[in-house]
Amino acid sequence: MGATIWVIANVVASRGIDQQNTFAATLAWTFGLSIFSFEMIKVEIAVILMSIVVRLWHRVDAIKTSLVRLH
Repeated sequence: MGATIWVIANVVASRGIDQQNTFAATLAWTFGLSIFSFEMIKVEIAVILMSIVVRLWHRVDAIKTSLVRLH
């Protein structure tokens, strides 16, 4: 959501940039928001990958248990 706000704010700010209006304040906080958003996206990807690894680990343990019963 933060990345979406960042993109929209930059598009709106870039439409009105001219000699008098530089929109430095808008671009400053959107830059900070973009850095924060990308960091949050990286954390979310890491959490998803860890949950995949944990599920695979549980499946491997289940297979080990069922193979013992087959012998």
